[in-house]
Amino acid sequence: EKAAKEMGYVGNAAAKELRTGESRNIALILDDIINPHFSILADEISMYAFELGYNVIVYTTSGLAERENRAILSALGRGVAGLIICPTKNSLENVDFLKKVGVPFILMERTYEKFKDCSYVVYDETRIGVIAADWLIMNGHNKILTIMTDECDSFYKQRVSGIIQAHRNLGLNYKDENIFYLPSNFRSQYRELKSIIKNNISEYTAVICYNDIIAMQTADISEKDVVIFGFGNIGKKLNIKQNFYTIDTERSDISICVFDELLKLIKNEEKIVRTVLPVKLIGLQR
Repeated sequence: EKAAKEMGYVGNAAAKELRTGESRNIALILDDIINPHFSILADEISMYAFELGYNVIVYTTSGLAERENRAILSALGRGVAGLIICPTKNSLENVDFLKKVGVPFILMERTYEKFKDCSYVVYDETRIGVIAADWLIMNGHNKILTIMTDECDSFYKQRVSGIIQAHRNLGLNYKDENIFYLPSNFRSQYRELKSIIKNNISEYTAVICYNDIIAMQTADISEKDVVIFGFGNIGKKLNIKQNFYTIDTERSDISICVFDELLKLIKNEEKIVRTVLPVKLIGLQR
């Protein structure tokens, strides 16, 4: 290896894969990478894969099924060993195609009822809703605004069901009129969020947000002092303080977990993996 470096020799990875029959490339298909959440995921997964001797090819879809389809075809054309996919709202045909092809793949963060027979790693969405709403109610907040996105039906429905469950456990009713939805396209969310906050925040004392990015934006937009909950603990990952509460996984990051689970599929150690990550409350960090 030292001699090869001195001579300026560059190995042919494709030729090596042909000889061994083993690809060391993984496709990572995400939403809009301009969203810090996804750029962090891409970095974490790429770094972890590198430590294990794998390369990650990153694709972005902007939440569009057509772009997701092109990404899948491109990845398969490169002979990837497996795929990690944050599915779009209309991914059914793409996922069905992957199942027919037979290349190992795993869904990350989002799944649908129609994908029950697929491998996935997701968060305990219902528990996220319960933790946030229960803490707020127990601390005197009975006017709670919820801001979700429409990017995955089952995803937000589970989160909202947890919020409703926390209210019911205490004999309270939570109405649909307290729930607002942002467009799934990250670039379009801020304008709609600004309108929601400006027109409705006066009626509430607390806000439960879909993720930490929306929580940060809510804190910036709101002129009223409200308690805010996010999800993802992005402040820790970006090494910045956050003026809102957040919820995160209890154990390893999803980036590590999803890659480990995909390797089980690639190595035929498992036929299907379904992992739901437990979550916990992260205190306020100012």
